[in-house]
Amino acid sequence: PQSRNETNVFEGIRGLKMAYEQHIDGLEKNESASVMVFVGSEFSQSRELRNFFSEVVDKKMIQKHCRSNMIANKSVHAVIKKDRPDLSLYTIKYLSPQFTLPYALNISRKEVMISVWGESPIVFTIKNPTVVQAFQKNFDHLWSIAKKN
Repeated sequence: PQSRNETNVFEGIRGLKMAYEQHIDGLEKNESASVMVFVGSEFSQSRELRNFFSEVVDKKMIQKHCRSNMIANKSVHAVIKKDRPDLSLYTIKYLSPQFTLPYALNISRKEVMISVWGESPIVFTIKNPTVVQAFQKNFDHLWSIAKKN
């Protein structure tokens, strides 16, 4: 039998930050997570969010010895390199800028987190093994066609 589903919704910048912190806190030590970052200008133009990811998310991942396979669109390549001088946490592959959509997807062993960015972001988290497996399978397919540069 499948364990109970758990879903949550977070709204606004504060909600987005809270969702990401909870997601990272939920990672097991040495866990490898999968991340798709299709955001463009929503990320590039928000110094607050960029600082949050480099100062909070990355630091928590370092403390837990976690790594991540990240798929991003080519349009945020320069920003990621500039904001995150220590990219050892991430193995990054890129898809063409046509994949620029205002959302990111984070997949851990236990949870899928979908964040839709914009003026008032909204984040959905889903804890369900079937959902996690389905999103991971889709991620793995995109990973196979994404390019290193």
